[in-house]
Amino acid sequence: MSTSTLDLISKIEVQIRFAPEKLENLEKIYSSVFPEFVKWPKGNTTVKLHKEKQFVCAYIQAKSLSEIRAALNTIHSWLYIAARILGENV
Repeated sequence: MSTSTLDLISKIEVQIRFAPEKLENLEKIYSSVFPEFVKWPKGNTTVKLHKEKQFVCAYIQAKSLSEIRAALNTIHSWLYIAARILGENV
């Protein structure tokens, strides 16, 4: 029986950073997306949202690549929609 490298993964950590074009939109994007993060963790995935200088950052911790991919897609969608509503070119 063979074991793939992916079977040996026990934890994956990813951090994404989103920088709005207009710095004044940072707080608006953060506060519009933050309520969605209160609902985490979902399953084996934990997401923490914070502001860091000119970025909105999301720290994701999961146990599989599919969980990371699902969280990244969700977070990207929330940030993208919030930014577009505020007139950002993303």
